Amino acid sequence: MSCFYKTSGESDDITPEILDEFVRVANEAADAAGAVVKKFFGKPRSIQNINKYDQDGCIVEQATNADLAAEDAMISLILQNFPHHVVFGEERGWLPDGRDADFVWVLDPIDGTTSLKNGIPLFGILIALLYKSKPICVQPTLHFSDEEQEVFYRVTEKVQEPIYGAECFTYGLLASGFVDLIIQSFLGPYDFRAFIPIIEGAGGIITDWAGQKLEWKASPLSIGESEIVANSSI
Repeated sequence: MSCFYKTSGESDDITPEILDEFVRVANEAADAAGAVVKKFFGKPRSIQNINKYDQDGCIVEQATNADLAAEDAMISLILQNFPHHVVFGEERGWLPDGRDADFVWVLDPIDGTTSLKNGIPLFGILIALLYKSKPICVQPTLHFSDEEQEVFYRVTEKVQEPIYGAECFTYGLLASGFVDLIIQSFLGPYDFRAFIPIIEGAGGIITDWAGQKLEWKASPLSIGESEIVANSSI
């Protein structure tokens, strides 16, 4: 895991020693989640869906016991070490609930749960640490609207070999130069924040579909979805 950080007038209080501590805890959190996930890999019958329903009985959120257990392991370790920080996880949401903080940990406990269920080792654990909404530490669908469908077809006509469903592994391939372009939609902050310093650090570009820089105000009131384009060399 790495820290990417540019000092500014308002952030000179973050020393290299503090960054090292962030890296240590992030690595320990990833290891803790990894230990949980290993217990489920190759054992599809042990993975159970845990759904949340609205008043009409419709599913509004889907998760598995593996996702929840892995995220809980990370949350516990992070808040033990940094009790004044905040965690925003894909499964548990904003913790402690309703509290703002300069430091926000953004977690996706299993990016690629379907792959885990099917015994395919194309999944990962995503961790990003934001300071005042900017990332400083990171752990390295086909349902469209009519407008999105038009864009998708326009791109696929120029793409030689499309790849679907490889999740975080594909971003690693892009940063390594093996994949040229990634286009995704309906992503939460936990799905992409960890990738931004990796893609940019490798010389690539990652933006929204309009070519604008990906911004997210780290707040429990701002957890909307994003449309992502990442390119290895523009």
